[in-house]
Amino acid sequence: MPYILWFDKAGKEALGLVGGKNASLGELMRADIPVPPGFSVTTEAYLEFVSGDLKERIERILSRIDPQEMASLEEKSQLIRKLIVETPFPKKVQEEIQSNYQALCQVFDTSEMPVAVSFQCHRRRPSRGKFCRPTRYLFMGSRSRRGP
Repeated sequence: MPYILWFDKAGKEALGLVGGKNASLGELMRADIPVPPGFSVTTEAYLEFVSGDLKERIERILSRIDPQEMASLEEKSQLIRKLIVETPFPKKVQEEIQSNYQALCQVFDTSEMPVAVSFQCHRRRPSRGKFCRPTRYLFMGSRSRRGP
């Protein structure tokens, strides 16, 4: 499965891979409604990101939550957020994002451009439940910044 899917390749059949908003962009393009070129980072990229050690660390934190104690929930939530923000992307995901970003820059004949990319909660398959990555890229290229 791909880590990136361009809007013009997305559509309702890619809903589980890119989410409703991005699938809708593909459907708009198919209907010849103008949509700027761009791409989606797929749920497969997210699953690759949270696999292995990160997943185990998150599960350990979650296992120590007292759901009756709001302070415990807040503390564990902050720990998980910190883990996610500080964990680098797997190299193959990072390379695919960077190469597609460069291709997008070429479309606009520029070396850097502002982009907005966000991971949101999506239901991929009923058996796998929901998953989220609440991070937004405010700018890519040499001035990349992740933030809540």
